[in-house]
Amino acid sequence: MKKTDIFLAILLSGLIIFAGCSGKNNFRKPPEGIIPHKKMANLLADIHLAESALSQQQLTDKDFKYYTATYYSVVFKKHHTNRKQFEASMKYYSENQDEMGLIYDQVIVILSGTDVNK
Repeated sequence: MKKTDIFLAILLSGLIIFAGCSGKNNFRKPPEGIIPHKKMANLLADIHLAESALSQQQLTDKDFKYYTATYYSVVFKKHHTNRKQFEASMKYYSENQDEMGLIYDQVIVILSGTDVNK
């Protein structure tokens, strides 16, 4: 084998290993009924935005509970899910911290791109 062939073989092997270790492929497919990773990241970003909006309001405890339920309903409807599926998904991802960490990496990217002056 020529030196260039060996170099190309090593380079190709390195690229394959690097591609296999990239963060994009670190997600396992969640079980049936669990919200997929990307959808979960978008859902959590919207929930954090809703909670942020709520925290800026001066509401009584009763009003806070009402508006929290209303905001969550709107977010769940937007993402075609419900509280039960969200809670099951949060339980699943909380028990799989590596996956939750990767989801929150996406949440941070989503929220970092949000224009707060809209």
